Amino acid sequence: MSDKRKQQLMEMLNKCYKIVKQSSANGISAIEVADKLEAHRTTAHSYLNTLELMGKVFNEHGLWKAVESQRKPPTMDIFSGIKTETDKIKEDYVRGDFVLAERRLLILVNTRLDFLSPQSDIGKEMRSLIAEYNQGIEKARNHPYARFDPNIRRRLLLSVAENMIPKFLIVFAKMEKEGVES
Repeated sequence: MSDKRKQQLMEMLNKCYKIVKQSSANGISAIEVADKLEAHRTTAHSYLNTLELMGKVFNEHGLWKAVESQRKPPTMDIFSGIKTETDKIKEDYVRGDFVLAERRLLILVNTRLDFLSPQSDIGKEMRSLIAEYNQGIEKARNHPYARFDPNIRRRLLLSVAENMIPKFLIVFAKMEKEGVES
């Protein structure tokens, strides 16, 4: 994902989160979010599902609400969120649900790993893996057949995730074992 596309996505996610947060007492439907974003309802659902995977919102009886932040030291909040997501990625991967595992990994890579110190060994290893993952995604998207057939593109993207997820899980395990430098 290019830096410009990533920035646009993050801006839309933040805008969507603010809408949900303002309506959090009663909750807000996805259709109302779509209206306020001036976006299609499937786009709003995609943003809301992404925010849910990020741990920022939840759905209760069709109404979306913001998760109330708990006051913890920032590093612990970041690490516990990463730990929760890596556990879910591992469960999805072991279960063979590569689509969900790939989606969770993509969100985690693009939203939660910026805090790692670039000077730490784990930070360097993670940045190297992220670069390898992004290169694999770009290669899959630019494959000659993938440009014309979305099913082939999806299979190629899942193949990248299937190969990369075990590598990420190893680094996540190192992060847990050695601690996190922020």
